[in-house]
Amino acid sequence: MSLFLVNFGRLEEVIMRSSDSTPWQVTDYQLLNLADQQVHLPYALEDQFYRTIQSGDPQLVSKLFAKLAPTQTSHVGTFAKSPLKQSEYSAVIGVVIISRAAIQAGVADSVAYDLSDLYLQQISETATQTNYAQVISAAIEAYCRLIRQAQQAPLQNHYIKVVKAYIYHHLNEKLTLAKLATQAHLNPSYLSEIFHQATGQTLTQFITAERLHAAQYLLQYSTDSVADVASQLGFGTTSYFIATFKRQTHLTPLAYRRHLTE
Repeated sequence: MSLFLVNFGRLEEVIMRSSDSTPWQVTDYQLLNLADQQVHLPYALEDQFYRTIQSGDPQLVSKLFAKLAPTQTSHVGTFAKSPLKQSEYSAVIGVVIISRAAIQAGVADSVAYDLSDLYLQQISETATQTNYAQVISAAIEAYCRLIRQAQQAPLQNHYIKVVKAYIYHHLNEKLTLAKLATQAHLNPSYLSEIFHQATGQTLTQFITAERLHAAQYLLQYSTDSVADVASQLGFGTTSYFIATFKRQTHLTPLAYRRHLTE
Protein backbone atom coordinates (compact mmCIF):
# COMPACT_ATOMS: atom_id res chain seq x y z
CA MET A 1 0.00 0.00 0.00
CA SER A 2 1.21 3.45 -0.84
CA LEU A 3 2.17 5.27 2.35
CA PHE A 4 0.99 8.55 0.90
CA LEU A 5 -2.50 7.12 0.40
CA VAL A 6 -3.13 6.22 4.03
CA ASN A 7 -5.86 8.54 5.29
CA PHE A 8 -6.24 7.92 9.01
CA GLY A 9 -8.83 10.54 9.93
CA ARG A 10 -11.57 9.78 7.41
CA LEU A 11 -10.84 6.08 7.38
CA GLU A 12 -11.48 6.02 11.13
CA GLU A 13 -14.92 7.60 10.63
CA VAL A 14 -15.83 4.84 8.20
CA ILE A 15 -14.38 1.94 10.20
CA MET A 16 -16.13 3.05 13.40
CA ARG A 17 -19.50 2.36 11.79
CA SER A 18 -18.85 -1.36 11.51
CA SER A 19 -16.19 -3.95 12.19
CA ASP A 20 -16.70 -5.34 8.67
CA SER A 21 -15.30 -3.75 5.54
CA THR A 22 -17.96 -3.37 2.86
CA PRO A 23 -18.19 -1.66 -0.51
CA TRP A 24 -20.67 0.75 1.09
CA GLN A 25 -18.03 1.90 3.55
CA VAL A 26 -15.51 2.48 0.77
CA THR A 27 -18.13 4.46 -1.11
CA ASP A 28 -18.86 6.56 1.97
CA TYR A 29 -15.17 7.28 2.34
CA GLN A 30 -14.85 8.31 -1.29
CA LEU A 31 -17.88 10.58 -0.99
CA LEU A 32 -16.37 12.28 2.06
CA ASN A 33 -13.20 13.00 0.11
CA LEU A 34 -15.17 14.20 -2.89
CA ALA A 35 -17.14 16.60 -0.74
CA ASP A 36 -13.91 18.12 0.53
CA GLN A 37 -12.41 18.17 -3.00
CA GLN A 38 -9.51 15.99 -1.91
CA VAL A 39 -7.42 14.31 -4.61
CA HIS A 40 -4.85 11.72 -3.63
CA LEU A 41 -1.29 12.03 -4.78
CA PRO A 42 -0.71 10.23 -8.12
CA TYR A 43 1.57 7.23 -7.69
CA ALA A 44 3.84 8.60 -10.44
CA LEU A 45 4.68 11.57 -8.22
CA GLU A 46 5.30 9.34 -5.25
CA ASP A 47 7.63 7.24 -7.38
CA GLN A 48 9.40 10.43 -8.46
CA PHE A 49 9.88 11.31 -4.79
CA TYR A 50 11.48 7.92 -4.12
CA ARG A 51 13.85 8.35 -7.06
CA THR A 52 14.73 11.88 -5.99
CA ILE A 53 15.63 10.68 -2.50
CA GLN A 54 17.86 8.04 -4.03
CA SER A 55 19.76 10.75 -5.92
CA GLY A 56 21.23 11.84 -2.60
CA ASP A 57 20.63 15.53 -3.30
CA PRO A 58 19.04 17.08 -0.17
CA GLN A 59 18.04 20.29 -1.94
CA LEU A 60 16.09 18.45 -4.65
CA VAL A 61 14.47 16.21 -2.05
CA SER A 62 13.46 19.18 0.13
CA LYS A 63 11.96 21.04 -2.83
CA LEU A 64 9.93 18.05 -3.98
CA PHE A 65 8.83 17.22 -0.44
CA ALA A 66 7.60 20.79 -0.01
CA LYS A 67 5.71 20.50 -3.29
CA LEU A 68 4.11 17.19 -2.34
CA ALA A 69 3.89 18.15 1.35
CA PRO A 70 1.75 15.63 3.18
CA THR A 71 0.43 18.57 5.18
CA GLN A 72 -1.44 19.61 2.04
CA THR A 73 -4.58 17.56 2.49
CA SER A 74 -5.64 18.25 -1.10
CA HIS A 75 -2.79 15.92 -2.08
CA VAL A 76 -2.99 13.15 0.45
CA GLY A 77 -6.17 13.38 2.43
CA THR A 78 -6.77 14.13 6.06
CA PHE A 79 -4.86 11.99 8.53
CA ALA A 80 -6.38 13.73 11.53
CA LYS A 81 -8.88 16.49 12.25
CA SER A 82 -6.30 18.34 14.32
CA PRO A 83 -3.81 20.30 12.14
CA LEU A 84 -1.08 19.47 14.65
CA LYS A 85 -1.84 15.75 14.45
CA GLN A 86 -1.96 16.05 10.67
CA SER A 87 1.58 17.44 10.74
CA GLU A 88 2.74 14.74 13.16
CA TYR A 89 1.40 11.89 11.03
CA SER A 90 2.83 13.55 7.93
CA ALA A 91 6.27 13.77 9.53
CA VAL A 92 6.11 10.09 10.52
CA ILE A 93 5.17 9.07 6.98
CA GLY A 94 7.91 11.29 5.56
CA VAL A 95 10.60 9.70 7.74
CA VAL A 96 9.40 6.18 6.91
CA ILE A 97 9.37 6.86 3.17
CA ILE A 98 12.79 8.50 3.21
CA SER A 99 14.34 5.68 5.25
CA ARG A 100 12.95 2.98 2.94
CA ALA A 101 14.13 4.84 -0.15
CA ALA A 102 17.58 5.13 1.42
CA ILE A 103 17.70 1.34 1.92
CA GLN A 104 16.80 0.84 -1.72
CA ALA A 105 19.64 3.21 -2.62
CA GLY A 106 22.17 1.04 -0.79
CA VAL A 107 22.20 2.30 2.80
CA ALA A 108 22.57 -0.57 5.28
CA ASP A 109 19.22 -1.70 6.70
CA SER A 110 20.37 -1.53 10.32
CA VAL A 111 21.70 2.01 9.92
CA ALA A 112 18.58 3.25 8.13
CA TYR A 113 16.21 1.67 10.67
CA ASP A 114 18.16 2.92 13.68
CA LEU A 115 18.20 6.45 12.28
CA SER A 116 14.50 6.20 11.50
CA ASP A 117 13.80 5.18 15.11
CA LEU A 118 15.69 8.23 16.38
CA TYR A 119 13.73 10.63 14.17
CA LEU A 120 10.41 9.00 15.06
CA GLN A 121 11.29 9.42 18.73
CA GLN A 122 11.99 13.10 18.11
CA ILE A 123 8.63 13.45 16.39
CA SER A 124 6.86 11.82 19.34
CA GLU A 125 8.54 14.26 21.74
CA THR A 126 7.77 17.47 19.86
CA ALA A 127 4.54 19.43 19.74
CA THR A 128 4.76 22.13 17.07
CA GLN A 129 4.44 22.11 13.30
CA THR A 130 7.76 23.98 13.06
CA ASN A 131 9.55 21.25 14.99
CA TYR A 132 8.02 18.55 12.78
CA ALA A 133 9.37 20.38 9.74
CA GLN A 134 12.81 20.60 11.36
CA VAL A 135 12.85 16.87 11.99
CA ILE A 136 11.98 16.17 8.35
CA SER A 137 14.68 18.58 7.18
CA ALA A 138 17.27 16.90 9.41
CA ALA A 139 16.17 13.45 8.20
CA ILE A 140 16.52 14.48 4.56
CA GLU A 141 20.04 15.82 5.16
CA ALA A 142 21.14 12.73 7.11
CA TYR A 143 19.73 10.13 4.74
CA CYS A 144 21.00 11.93 1.64
CA ARG A 145 24.48 11.99 3.17
CA LEU A 146 24.28 8.23 3.83
CA ILE A 147 23.02 7.61 0.29
CA ARG A 148 25.93 9.55 -1.22
CA GLN A 149 28.37 7.57 0.93
CA ALA A 150 26.76 4.28 -0.17
CA GLN A 151 26.96 5.31 -3.82
CA GLN A 152 30.61 6.32 -3.50
CA ALA A 153 31.64 3.20 -1.58
CA PRO A 154 32.35 0.90 -4.58
CA LEU A 155 34.62 3.47 -6.20
CA GLN A 156 36.31 4.28 -2.91
CA ASN A 157 36.89 0.56 -2.30
CA HIS A 158 38.64 0.38 -5.66
CA TYR A 159 41.01 3.17 -4.66
CA ILE A 160 41.72 1.52 -1.30
CA LYS A 161 42.57 -1.77 -3.03
CA VAL A 162 44.92 0.01 -5.45
CA VAL A 163 46.73 1.76 -2.61
CA LYS A 164 46.98 -1.37 -0.45
CA ALA A 165 48.37 -3.40 -3.35
CA TYR A 166 51.00 -0.75 -4.01
CA ILE A 167 51.99 -0.69 -0.34
CA TYR A 168 52.28 -4.50 -0.18
CA HIS A 169 54.67 -4.55 -3.13
CA HIS A 170 56.78 -1.53 -2.11
CA LEU A 171 57.36 -1.95 1.62
CA ASN A 172 61.09 -1.52 1.04
CA GLU A 173 60.57 1.95 -0.43
CA LYS A 174 59.83 5.32 1.10
CA LEU A 175 56.04 5.53 0.98
CA THR A 176 54.59 9.01 1.18
CA LEU A 177 51.02 10.21 0.96
CA ALA A 178 51.89 12.13 -2.20
CA LYS A 179 53.32 9.02 -3.88
CA LEU A 180 50.31 6.87 -2.95
CA ALA A 181 47.88 9.56 -4.10
CA THR A 182 49.66 9.67 -7.45
CA GLN A 183 49.29 5.91 -7.82
CA ALA A 184 45.56 6.18 -7.11
CA HIS A 185 45.13 9.38 -9.17
CA LEU A 186 43.54 11.10 -6.19
CA ASN A 187 44.03 14.28 -4.23
CA PRO A 188 46.26 13.41 -1.22
CA SER A 189 43.87 14.81 1.38
CA TYR A 190 40.92 12.96 -0.17
CA LEU A 191 42.88 9.70 -0.23
CA SER A 192 43.83 10.17 3.40
CA GLU A 193 40.18 10.78 4.32
CA ILE A 194 38.64 7.81 2.50
CA PHE A 195 41.42 5.44 3.60
CA HIS A 196 40.80 6.29 7.23
CA GLN A 197 37.04 5.92 6.78
CA ALA A 198 37.44 2.51 5.13
CA THR A 199 40.09 1.00 7.40
CA GLY A 200 39.95 2.93 10.66
CA GLN A 201 43.68 3.57 10.27
CA THR A 202 45.76 6.38 8.85
CA LEU A 203 47.99 5.49 5.93
CA THR A 204 51.04 5.81 8.18
CA GLN A 205 49.55 3.40 10.73
CA PHE A 206 48.65 0.90 8.01
CA ILE A 207 52.10 1.04 6.40
CA THR A 208 53.83 0.60 9.74
CA ALA A 209 51.57 -2.35 10.65
CA GLU A 210 52.30 -4.07 7.33
CA ARG A 211 56.04 -3.51 7.70
CA LEU A 212 56.00 -4.95 11.21
CA HIS A 213 54.00 -7.94 10.01
CA ALA A 214 56.58 -8.54 7.27
CA ALA A 215 59.37 -8.07 9.81
CA GLN A 216 57.91 -10.77 12.06
CA TYR A 217 57.83 -13.13 9.08
CA LEU A 218 61.47 -12.42 8.18
CA LEU A 219 62.62 -12.77 11.79
CA GLN A 220 60.93 -16.16 11.98
CA TYR A 221 61.75 -17.67 8.58
CA SER A 222 65.04 -16.05 7.55
CA THR A 223 68.50 -15.63 9.02
CA ASP A 224 68.72 -11.97 8.01
CA SER A 225 70.14 -9.67 10.66
CA VAL A 226 67.99 -7.12 12.39
CA ALA A 227 69.75 -4.39 10.42
CA ASP A 228 69.03 -6.19 7.13
CA VAL A 229 65.36 -6.62 8.02
CA ALA A 230 65.09 -2.93 8.88
CA SER A 231 66.71 -1.98 5.56
CA GLN A 232 64.59 -4.37 3.48
CA LEU A 233 61.38 -2.96 4.93
CA GLY A 234 62.18 0.74 4.62
CA PHE A 235 62.46 1.58 8.31
CA GLY A 236 65.26 4.06 7.64
CA THR A 237 67.45 3.19 10.63
CA THR A 238 67.90 0.07 12.70
CA SER A 239 67.27 1.95 15.93
CA TYR A 240 63.94 3.26 14.61
CA PHE A 241 62.97 -0.27 13.55
CA ILE A 242 63.84 -1.71 16.97
CA ALA A 243 61.90 1.01 18.80
CA THR A 244 58.84 0.62 16.55
CA PHE A 245 58.92 -3.17 16.76
CA LYS A 246 59.18 -3.13 20.55
CA ARG A 247 56.34 -0.63 20.86
CA GLN A 248 54.10 -2.97 18.88
CA THR A 249 55.14 -6.39 20.24
CA HIS A 250 56.69 -5.45 23.60
CA LEU A 251 59.81 -7.34 22.49
CA THR A 252 62.95 -6.31 20.65
CA PRO A 253 63.46 -8.01 17.27
CA LEU A 254 66.18 -10.27 18.71
CA ALA A 255 64.05 -11.18 21.72
CA TYR A 256 61.15 -11.96 19.38
CA ARG A 257 63.37 -14.26 17.29
CA ARG A 258 64.69 -16.04 20.39
CA HIS A 259 61.15 -16.44 21.72
CA LEU A 260 60.14 -18.27 18.54
CA THR A 261 62.98 -20.77 18.85
CA GLU A 262 62.43 -21.62 22.50
